[in-house]
Amino acid sequence: MDAQFMLNVPFFAGLNEKEYELLGSLFIEKNIKKGGHIFLEGDVGTEFYLIKQGRVKIYRITNGKESILSLLNNGDYFGEMAMLDPNNSRSAAAVALENTTLFILKENEWKSLLMRNPQLLIKLLSLTMEKLRRANDKIQHLTFFDVRTRVYKLIVQLAKDYGIHTEDGLLINYKLTHQQMADLIGAVRETVSKIMAELQQEEWITLQNKKILIKDMANFEEGIIED
Repeated sequence: MDAQFMLNVPFFAGLNEKEYELLGSLFIEKNIKKGGHIFLEGDVGTEFYLIKQGRVKIYRITNGKESILSLLNNGDYFGEMAMLDPNNSRSAAAVALENTTLFILKENEWKSLLMRNPQLLIKLLSLTMEKLRRANDKIQHLTFFDVRTRVYKLIVQLAKDYGIHTEDGLLINYKLTHQQMADLIGAVRETVSKIMAELQQEEWITLQNKKILIKDMANFEEGIIED
């Protein structure tokens, strides 16, 4: 693995040059074609994944309906949860949304890395707590908020995760279909499409190359969008 790539991955921040070189030599590179599964729910998990290039969807199927847990991009990592579980069982499935290149670290090397670098253990705990917080927020949103509010809150979160400032506003640098948005918030695509059209008509957002552009992020984030 290119050490320069690792320098731009927040999870590995703080390692010294020798550790970067050692870690880079341990990762295995693998290409996954669009639509290819990386693992399925219930599989034994013995690998840690880092996305070099591409996009990955983490999801579960419940009563025949898909629920997207997260959408990952370049520099994101996944697969660590199963290796923290004594049973090494995958709690969700992972599939490539486009042709994707992964860096893969085997379980023994991953655990050895964490033991040698306590700061990574602390960071892993912090990031795991953030994932738990987001999961709790999602449960709250599904329980108490209508679909319009869920769409609004999803856009705010996407802006925080993938937003880049442009002359026209804050651009969410991640393409999502209305179906993917619906699967993320527990709604149906037709309702999400209707709400997205309304937000454009009300001039809260526009689309730029199929990406969401928020014209005024401060007002959008602070405003309360009601049915």
